[in-house]
Amino acid sequence: MGNEIAVRDNPEARRFEATIDGQVAFAEYNRLSTGIVLAHTEVPPALEGRGIASAIFRTVVATLRERQETVMPVCPVFALWLKRHPEAHDVVHPSYRSTLGIAAD
Repeated sequence: MGNEIAVRDNPEARRFEATIDGQVAFAEYNRLSTGIVLAHTEVPPALEGRGIASAIFRTVVATLRERQETVMPVCPVFALWLKRHPEAHDVVHPSYRSTLGIAAD
């Protein structure tokens, strides 16, 4: 595996995805007027432990910042990642901040 994991937004499939070794890891979302609800993350077992979900989440955060949108993290894996990454809290929708136990801006 290279140093960089290529992640792309696939709006037709409503997911951010990374294809590695012929397998696809992804984070599914639903679009809202102000951003997305990130509902589910899946990494094939053969790809686990390689930082792929984190790479997807970093791309989600960067994309939302570029678009000036927010996220409602329904996926428990993404919610836990957000709790551990305060540098990403700015993209969390205000109504979800207390649920995650993070301060409002």
